[in-house]
Amino acid sequence: MGEYPAAMPCAEDNFIVGELYEIKNEEEFAYAIEQLDDYEGLCPEEQEGETALFKRIITDVYLNNNEITKAWVYWYNRDVNGKSVITSGDVLEYFLAKNKH
Repeated sequence: MGEYPAAMPCAEDNFIVGELYEIKNEEEFAYAIEQLDDYEGLCPEEQEGETALFKRIITDVYLNNNEITKAWVYWYNRDVNGKSVITSGDVLEYFLAKNKH
């Protein structure tokens, strides 16, 4: 999306390489998710017509040991027409290759 990557759900078998975090202290979950929502632009300012930048949805994620678990994923919530696609699903690999050129 320019300076930062954005994920979109799709019907194809595409995967995103990412990191999965677990909050061990359940009492801290509400605070932590509130902070992440704010950081990810999930709560736009109270301005007419403003759309949240991302939406947070529980999604199946695949772990390195081939297990599947559920996790919150922040999906981009705006138009991506004309934007670059990271076909590998690995944003770090994409930026490293881009910076070599």
